[in-house]
Amino acid sequence: MLTIKERVENGVKILDNYDPDWANKIDLEILNLGSFEGCILGQLFDDKKIDNPYRIAELFASDTSYFESQTWNEKEIMNILCESIKCGFDTYINEDVLKLNAEWKCAILKRLQNSKEELEELNEVTVSADQVVERELV
Repeated sequence: MLTIKERVENGVKILDNYDPDWANKIDLEILNLGSFEGCILGQLFDDKKIDNPYRIAELFASDTSYFESQTWNEKEIMNILCESIKCGFDTYINEDVLKLNAEWKCAILKRLQNSKEELEELNEVTVSADQVVERELV
């Protein structure tokens, strides 16, 4: 069985492929993997029906064209749920949702911090380039 950290890492990889800016769209104040509105997918798909399994399934498939019209049976829904759990988007029965919430918050904060540092580095490079141009003009 995967650890919570491994599952969240899997989820981060999936989300990076789906939308590289996903972390900026998550409101950490309401993040709660125990609710549709507050969970990762609920926040990212707030304008769509997250209760429709194809919303989750499209994250795990390269071709999503057949999801819209698919009639879902219980086995298919269970398979999607299992994939969702493997990626930290859902919990096992009796699992502590607070631990999963905490791991997602850490992953998101780390991602946002890395983005901020990358932006600062880019600004430093830009300032340095501007200074070089300025010196050449003098």
